[in-house]
Amino acid sequence: MPETPRTARPHYQPLPWDTAHYGMQVGRIDGSPRDAHALAEALDQARSAGARLVYFLHEPAFTVDEELLHGYGGRRVAGYVRLSRPLPPLPSEGLAPRPGLSLEVFAGPADDPHVLALGVGAGWLSRFRADSRLPAEKCDELYTIWTRRSILGELADETLVARLDGIPVGLVTYRARPAGCEIGLVGIAPAARGRGIGKALMAYAHGRMSALGHQRSDVVTQTENEGACRLYRGAGYTPVKQGAYYHFLLAEPPLAGEQSWTSR
Repeated sequence: MPETPRTARPHYQPLPWDTAHYGMQVGRIDGSPRDAHALAEALDQARSAGARLVYFLHEPAFTVDEELLHGYGGRRVAGYVRLSRPLPPLPSEGLAPRPGLSLEVFAGPADDPHVLALGVGAGWLSRFRADSRLPAEKCDELYTIWTRRSILGELADETLVARLDGIPVGLVTYRARPAGCEIGLVGIAPAARGRGIGKALMAYAHGRMSALGHQRSDVVTQTENEGACRLYRGAGYTPVKQGAYYHFLLAEPPLAGEQSWTSR
């Protein structure tokens, strides 16, 4: 689901929605640990609270060493990059006409199978799919829910769809934030890739945002998603923040008399 702002002091934050979705207690480490010891303390807090799966967005302030990863069932699952671009006061990106291609603000049913499939496809290279320890079907279910709630206006202000000969082949969602717009889902049908659909959809999205008075657009993706990174850079975005996602699958707390990582 969309990123949540982090606080300065590292601590464990339970995530009720993720907990219900995965059927085990899930949370994240909020804040920016000053070193591996501070991260380990936060993970000990999570384990004591009964957490099984813990997310951590690492920024390049220190190295997450192999000993810590081994001690807490940690794994780097994906690189992280936030990109941003300014939006002109008025739409300025012309859309060259393409036979059979139409762009629209989607107003159809939230269970449209073509649109839901595009949303699921947006998660194929996500960190949830990249972590082989998590069920792939749970990732697909997560993105199905995200897409449906975006169509309903719960997680997005608008869901934009590209149709080729009447069939949905591209999807972009976005939501207004205090500092600008945040793009959520971007999905292009595999058979339609390499045909300028993504470029047309991004230009359409920028036009919609500008017309509503927004001045900036941000998007987050995985650095391993080379196609998405190319699309965003080609649409005028530049990286403003980078890091890496780690997932920790925690075991039970050490038994009495056993040594914890932080006491070594």
